[in-house]
Amino acid sequence: MSWILETMIATTLLMAAVLALRGPVTRIFGARVAYLLWLAPALRMILPPLPVEWLGAAAMPAPVTAFPDAMILMTGASSPAPITSIATGDSVAWPIISLVIWLGGAALFFGWHCLAYRRFKAGVMADADYLDRGAPIPVAASAAVSSPIALGIFGRAVIVPADFMHRYDATEQRLALDHELAHHRRGDLPVNLVALAMLALHWFNPVAHFAHRAFRLDQEAACDAIVLKNASADERHAYGTALFKSATGAMPLAVCAMGTATQLKSRLRRIVAGVPGSAAVQIGLIAAGVLVLAGLGMTASTAIADAVARPVAKQSTVIKGEQIALQDAQEAKRPAVPRAPEAPNAAEPYPAPVAVAAPPAPPAPPATFESAELARDAAEADAERAQADAERAQDAAEAARERAEVAREKANDAAQRAGEVAADAAESHGGTDISNSCKSAHSRQVVSRSDHGNKVMVIACDKAITAYTNARTREALAAARTQIVGMTDLTASQRSQALKELDKAISKMQAGGFSLQ
Repeated sequence: MSWILETMIATTLLMAAVLALRGPVTRIFGARVAYLLWLAPALRMILPPLPVEWLGAAAMPAPVTAFPDAMILMTGASSPAPITSIATGDSVAWPIISLVIWLGGAALFFGWHCLAYRRFKAGVMADADYLDRGAPIPVAASAAVSSPIALGIFGRAVIVPADFMHRYDATEQRLALDHELAHHRRGDLPVNLVALAMLALHWFNPVAHFAHRAFRLDQEAACDAIVLKNASADERHAYGTALFKSATGAMPLAVCAMGTATQLKSRLRRIVAGVPGSAAVQIGLIAAGVLVLAGLGMTASTAIADAVARPVAKQSTVIKGEQIALQDAQEAKRPAVPRAPEAPNAAEPYPAPVAVAAPPAPPAPPATFESAELARDAAEADAERAQADAERAQDAAEAARERAEVAREKANDAAQRAGEVAADAAESHGGTDISNSCKSAHSRQVVSRSDHGNKVMVIACDKAITAYTNARTREALAAARTQIVGMTDLTASQRSQALKELDKAISKMQAGGFSLQ
């Protein structure tokens, strides 16, 4: 039980250390080196207790001798009966209960995710259409996925969306398939199964859940670095486009998907940063190996040393108990002699009680920066979404202004046509004799004429001409005003401007002596 507890604490500390180191290591040495750091907690999870001699001479327990000057006196025909252990009085086996709860939760967690993976795989393969069955790793298309994925540990396959050939161009298709095949060549799917088992053993540990998400991000980023190792600028752009097109929602933990929405921003940022040179990668791999070994050495279990020390201490305790029992037996056989009470000796005062210090509290695990990084990524994502919303609003406003401009031009054209119709109708009756005075009905001149269905009656009196129209002129003016008022794309200022243009055309006609009624 002590080894299990030490292992859980040690792996948690190593996870927190990797969470703190993965960011700087990625920037300096690349994603593949950062992915290698996760070997430390994985190997520590299966590391057995080290032999005692590996821990050094300082770790060896010193022999314990109780009552070095005491003499064991054997009386009677037989030795004293062995002293039995005394019960603690605690009837509840809390270690056993804790072990059952821990293993039961781990089994439920692991079984649930394995069942989800099997159901997902069965649904994907139910309508899969193989595109390249003869390849070492076949490629199939399925409508059950929206992103290319690597599937299967034994029956390996690459599954692409049903519209893969239409949604992705040739370069994007090649890079997406290279990414998923890299997962199979590196054995990432069996590694994911091991990581799932380790996460199941830490099902109660929030640090482990943060670490698992970071581990999967580093795994995908390492495959990105492999695919883009010698890629050109155009290919890097096409790869980023393929990641955008492949952004998908939640997937089973054992599946390797081309792109998940939660990882998209971090992966694109690493793609833009570029891939470190081969020399930097080699140095980083060596440094990562040293860090992994150092982490394993510093967190190695001391359960064997404790197991060796425990029998020695137990043996000394038994010897001490036997000595005390023999001394008590000898004291009981001696006759009791009354003794006067002794006065306390001032020169030899009673020893003061020794204060026992409380055991030191276990060291707190180092703070993790993953939550801060996630918060920063979320804030940046919110800022990008706000910027995208502002750009869309600006585009919509620009489109509305364009539509309003077109509507205003239509309204102006309608008003101009109405004015032209009214002017043509008035000009068709030009030359009417206008008398200088209109004192009697005989001095007025009335002319009525029908011109292609446009009946116009012009009355001239006192140098004022009144034109009564009952057809195209009046109808055109009314239709133009109605059209302007009814245009929903116009703003209030644009509608007012169009009506002013119409009134200006009417005023121009009235300035020539015509009053339309």
